[in-house]
Amino acid sequence: MFFPQLLTGALAQYPINRTKFMHTVVNSMEDGSRISYFDPDGSTLIWNLTYLGLTQGEVDAIQSLFDGCCGPLRAFTFIDPTANLLSPMWQHSPLITLQGSAYTNRSNSVLEISQTFAIPAGYQYCLSVASGETNGTGESVALIRRGPNTQQRNQLPVAQGQMVSSGALADSGVGFTVAIELQPGQVFDLGQAQLEAQVAPSDFRPASNLGGIYQKAHWAVNELLFQADALDSFSVNFTIETYA
Repeated sequence: MFFPQLLTGALAQYPINRTKFMHTVVNSMEDGSRISYFDPDGSTLIWNLTYLGLTQGEVDAIQSLFDGCCGPLRAFTFIDPTANLLSPMWQHSPLITLQGSAYTNRSNSVLEISQTFAIPAGYQYCLSVASGETNGTGESVALIRRGPNTQQRNQLPVAQGQMVSSGALADSGVGFTVAIELQPGQVFDLGQAQLEAQVAPSDFRPASNLGGIYQKAHWAVNELLFQADALDSFSVNFTIETYA
């Protein structure tokens, strides 16, 4: 089960209140001293989300997920609307070498660098990459968004400041891949690559090992209270939480 996107292609509306609670274990010794250490499995992430102007269809999608989870009982997958979904490490052929954040295709054929995520292929995603071609061996780079059944390939010039591939695939499957094609001998720096579940790129945030896909998120409320503000216009506030 996945948290639904809105008709706008966004997962949330601003302002978004995201709070991380850290757990520290303290051992008080008999001599009065204290030993403290961070509990890496005790952190909690909480999103407080407010929505305005929801359509009846959007209300039904959110309520359907809530009912399917039996409220807070069952987990679902939540894509953090504030995160860069990419990992620092990409999957690639052994013929592609890495130095820092620059990848070099040392083969005589076109090769891909890719990352794959267990998220709906048909959601709106935006892959953005700062122009990082470093040796002038290629005039363009292909950015690819791929699902189980279809893909979108954008061939973009490396001279521009930022390359963007955005859209929603006509693919109802689960499993979404982003890939970048490198020509033979081409060197490309992916230090400022970003993937977001929205229409357009936002300010760059570095990729992290945590990513932004939480498969064990839970509702932190016992009911959803939608308010009808006008014809086919609803508002709601709720909280989602997960361990992180």
